[in-house]
Amino acid sequence: MTPQPDVPAFGSTPTWLPAGEFSVLRAAGTYFDVVRCRGEAGRRAMALLGQACGPVITSQNADFVDVLFPLEVLPERLEAASAWKLAPGTGIRVPPLRHTEGPGLRWAVPPGRGITSPDQLLAVLRPAAPLPDPLAIAPPARSGKRRAAGVRLAR
Repeated sequence: MTPQPDVPAFGSTPTWLPAGEFSVLRAAGTYFDVVRCRGEAGRRAMALLGQACGPVITSQNADFVDVLFPLEVLPERLEAASAWKLAPGTGIRVPPLRHTEGPGLRWAVPPGRGITSPDQLLAVLRPAAPLPDPLAIAPPARSGKRRAAGVRLAR
């Protein structure tokens, strides 16, 4: 998978990043839109997307992965059991760009690498349909009466 090109709001040093040492609160829908993924599903999606994954904020203290998107890139609704689009105005803590390691709030993927394709993210978040258990499949029911071997029915 290849990353989509960066947009001005998601360049290497976006204007919405904190200038100091501390994280700042930003509202989803103001500078960016956010898809929040449950921790394990989000980490799996990041691994599957590889270099095609754009900016991601995470924290080991809270089991979530926030994938950031430019405004108006995401569909109104997202259909994935393990992820959802945050409503406009929802507060998002944004760490300084240099916070990329450690247990607190940090950038798992910092801005400047491109943006995640919403279609690719949804594709890796949706689980594949499970294969049926071959032992659970019942043989088709037989219709009619059973005949003894070699016996013909009279008409």
